[in-house]
Amino acid sequence: MAILGALLLIIVFTLNTIDIGVCVNWHSFGSKKYMFIEEKLNWFDAQTVCQAMGSRLAHVMSADENRFIISMTNNTTAWIGAADIHQEGDWTWYNPLTEINFTYWQKVQPNNGRISNCMCYYKFPSTVFKWADEPCAKAYNFVCEKVKEDHGHDNGSSSSGENCMKMCLQNSKEDDGKCMKICL
Repeated sequence: MAILGALLLIIVFTLNTIDIGVCVNWHSFGSKKYMFIEEKLNWFDAQTVCQAMGSRLAHVMSADENRFIISMTNNTTAWIGAADIHQEGDWTWYNPLTEINFTYWQKVQPNNGRISNCMCYYKFPSTVFKWADEPCAKAYNFVCEKVKEDHGHDNGSSSSGENCMKMCLQNSKEDDGKCMKICL
């Protein structure tokens, strides 16, 4: 119970500094749960919001997982958890640092050297939706992930009910669009 209280305090603090105005749920795939946040933040703030919910920006480890995450994003640009911040050209998943084994880069990506150091899904003109390197300061939607507690293996279910809570920014009402449903 103390952990849930601490998490709530962290999330409330985060929500007071970052305006998140959407209702979200965790969606299960394999041994992980994912949440697509339709709030545009820079890569670092997106990582902070994910961490406040006990998760991280998504690490894509397989083609099946990649297809599932793409289906959640509705082909909108969205941050995921890789960057080459620590060493130019050496792309790794962050939190914790993990080697990238599966890739889904657009054929001309990554291409911006020291200017673009964070990974996102991006819709290129007249091409499919692929990974791109973008400046970390740009504001995009993002995908958080966490390991499922029961380590079950299902493909695409949503969590609901018992372990959910609704949180609103201070001085906000449930119907003003500044609330967020979190399912732990």
